[in-house]
Amino acid sequence: MSTRHEGSSSGWTTRTKLHIATLTVSVIVFLLVQIEVPDPYLDEIFHIPQTQRYCDEDFEFWDPAITTPPGLYLLSAIPLMTVHVPCTVALLRGTNLLFSTLVIPGIVSCLFDTSRSTAAWKHFAFPSVQALVISTFPLISFFSNLYYTDIGSLAGVLGALLLARRDRHWSAVLVGTWSMTVRQTNVVWLAFIMTTCVLEKVRKLEKKHVIRLCLETVQGLFTHMGSLISTILPYILPFTAFVAFLKWNGGIVLGHKDQHEAAIHLPQLLYFVAFSSVLLLPTLLDNGPVALLSGATRTGLGTPKRLLGSIVAVSSMLFAVHRFTIYHPFLLADNRHYVFYVLRRVFLPYPAAKYAVVPLYLAASWAWFWRLGRCHMHGAKLAYPTCLGRHATILWTLALVGCTTLTLVPSPLIEPRYFLIPSLLLRIQLPTRAWRSELAWYTLINTVTISVFLLKKFRWEGWEGWMRFMW
Repeated sequence: MSTRHEGSSSGWTTRTKLHIATLTVSVIVFLLVQIEVPDPYLDEIFHIPQTQRYCDEDFEFWDPAITTPPGLYLLSAIPLMTVHVPCTVALLRGTNLLFSTLVIPGIVSCLFDTSRSTAAWKHFAFPSVQALVISTFPLISFFSNLYYTDIGSLAGVLGALLLARRDRHWSAVLVGTWSMTVRQTNVVWLAFIMTTCVLEKVRKLEKKHVIRLCLETVQGLFTHMGSLISTILPYILPFTAFVAFLKWNGGIVLGHKDQHEAAIHLPQLLYFVAFSSVLLLPTLLDNGPVALLSGATRTGLGTPKRLLGSIVAVSSMLFAVHRFTIYHPFLLADNRHYVFYVLRRVFLPYPAAKYAVVPLYLAASWAWFWRLGRCHMHGAKLAYPTCLGRHATILWTLALVGCTTLTLVPSPLIEPRYFLIPSLLLRIQLPTRAWRSELAWYTLINTVTISVFLLKKFRWEGWEGWMRFMW
């Protein structure tokens, strides 16, 4: 996507300066983390030794405590073992640094370029300003310094989305299937990709009045039904394989099944709304706080029907919070995560607090629905390709809510990392002119979180090494 701020009559463009700055900061922070935290930390104590066993060509070993498949481990291990390079902690973590500084910005830049006016390799070499800013999203920035599965998982889903939007569905299925071997729940996002592509194809047919013609002629009906079937068909294979995996494994989680039993954790959706509203605040405020407040109020209270809907919604939220709130033992026992302090200092000592914030969840939901509506109203004017038109936007929103529900609600754990993919999909869907504010907001959050991680360390009695605060 071409924007005015990316060009310059002389000297370096804003995009070039931002690219150099983000790369430089990412590498410096990565090196600081490797110096300060040279050994596997937290979940890395499972991921890194397993990958190192693969590097030693021991493919029969499997740590029963690992809950996810070995897709990321194999991707990291095979190239290193092929060239006989030791799989050190820093090199394995470097996999995620490559994802965050090269792969994800390039994919996002391609996603914005629906005209395909620029070769794909140029997007990876010179990502757009929007893509560079999105790649500094706090969870991407933080976990690019460690060996967790979330960054690779995100890259796989975005890669599949890009290929599908370019009608390369078999390639999308290949990349999406790999992402499923990184995190099993990505099968849901592959279904989301298929659904949104079908919606886009139907929208194009509707725009060309093809649907009416199809209804008038049997030949037209079969011709264009065949087009939709050809979009859906490639995805049947990974969905069938996933069902077979569930039957073979006896569930979705590989290891520690007793600690990751599926639950009905409806407040997860409310936590996701709160998380996205805070981290994507500049996107919400793109039209200004007054416009947001006015638009959100009209969305929730503008007509008697909307008022009644809001009453039903807030009642449902209160019931979900009362009946389905879960505080997992892991969260209550581990003071290395920010969620621990929210629970210990707010919700546990003040039980009424979880009900008191429900109106805020509702207001944030109104704001997001209004913001998505603005995507429709200004999409054509601003030439942002991700706005799909009114009906498609409504259906896209329903698809996102449905898939987010499927990935979050069964999990008893409140993990900000689980919100990463739906948050990024939401951000990519929405146009914004406030990229400077967005970059400043992300920079502030990243500076605080990485500083706390590196500098605010403490010890656990009976444990070796330093403990650190993190997402």
